[in-house]
Amino acid sequence: MYLAFVDEADHTASNSFTVCGMTAIPVENAHNFCSYINGLRISSSVFEKSDLLKFSTSSKPSKCTAETHLQIKRDVIEGAGKFGAIFIGYCHFNEKHAANDADRNRLYGFNTLLGKFDEFLKTKKSHGIVQIDRLDFARQTKKQYKDGFSYLREKSQLGNKYPNEFRPLNNILSYSMTCEGTSDLTSANDIITGSLRYIINGQNDEVRKTLQEQIKNIMWKSDYGRFQEYGLTMRPFKTNKLKDEVKAEYQILRDFLNS
Repeated sequence: MYLAFVDEADHTASNSFTVCGMTAIPVENAHNFCSYINGLRISSSVFEKSDLLKFSTSSKPSKCTAETHLQIKRDVIEGAGKFGAIFIGYCHFNEKHAANDADRNRLYGFNTLLGKFDEFLKTKKSHGIVQIDRLDFARQTKKQYKDGFSYLREKSQLGNKYPNEFRPLNNILSYSMTCEGTSDLTSANDIITGSLRYIINGQNDEVRKTLQEQIKNIMWKSDYGRFQEYGLTMRPFKTNKLKDEVKAEYQILRDFLNS
């Protein structure tokens, strides 16, 4: 059995990538991973019990230096690998145009992650429980989903919606919502998803490369070591309809991730 946590980053940004991430850990390792993260907080001597541990530098406690915060994040990602966690990421290029819908983009991302997780569980002959970070929808999205619970109910009862059908997610047993500060496991997913966000949207190539080296070790791969369409889904799949300048940016990212 696996516990999975899902979140998004930069889903409101235009002319950049919407990034979503899922971190899943075997149930039998969850307690030890939480204890490990809590130990990092305590040993740093700068995190109070109510302080959040997230990827964003602006979220760190005032007493925490940038260097300490960076090291803790590195240790969390390394610990995720030690305790058998796997990461599945999604990114979607948001062209700057009137039809760009931030909610739609992240829900496509969540649907993709859930579908990939279901496939992963099938390969493991296992099942999973999913918690998605708080789902707050814009007015337009509420025409389809009254609230976040409506979305979760659809996943449980019907599965993922395709043009002509719903496809059930048979290996996922339960869905619920969570929020920051409710678990060390949500902190871990925030850090790993935030790392993917910086790899994709960040400016410092040295930092991007360092983060890439860290998270590739926990990203779900095929039996042949391929992460594309396994641990990382990039959309749109076909770039022939994108503007030339958008194609160029998309290809730069693809080359970077594959390097």
